Amino acid sequence: MKLVFLIGFASMILVSYSQNSNEFRTYYEFSGGGFVNNDLDGKPSYQFSNFREVGVKYLRKIKNNLYFETGLDYQQADLLSHLNIIPNPIVIKEIFQMVTIPIFINYNFGKYFFVNGGLIYYVQSSANSLIATQTGIGYNIGIGGRYDFKKYFIYVIPNFKKHTNIRIIMDEDNQKLTKIGFQLGVGFKF
Repeated sequence: MKLVFLIGFASMILVSYSQNSNEFRTYYEFSGGGFVNNDLDGKPSYQFSNFREVGVKYLRKIKNNLYFETGLDYQQADLLSHLNIIPNPIVIKEIFQMVTIPIFINYNFGKYFFVNGGLIYYVQSSANSLIATQTGIGYNIGIGGRYDFKKYFIYVIPNFKKHTNIRIIMDEDNQKLTKIGFQLGVGFKF
């Protein structure tokens, strides 16, 4: 909660010093993914489905077409854990949840296109999960398009995300969630 307050406070300070060089965005993302090293002999296997993500982002112009981008996102997915217990394998269903804070650079090129990427801090909020914790630092890269209506705009951005390249909590397993997503959003400039 302190982190949410800190981000909100920092955003208000940046807004007070700006002159129409800020953007606020909200979005919904569809994505799919799984663990890169999911099939280890004798270990459980995992199957993700119905990835969904919502979030808000704040962009601050650094110069010309270059922006600093941050925000707060919530991700959720259905997770099936297949436990290889002989003679009766067990399947456990759970809801996988994460809260993320992106720290990106966003560059606009041409009239309608942009690329963004950077680090994401992930905090796995689903408790007692069977998978290795995904709390840590990962990365994201995407290339998208936008269409402006004066101060308002819509945008789409396909992206690639890799979770926990730097692990905060060490687990025995080295599972890293990898996702490909498609983000749809609206925003305004101020």
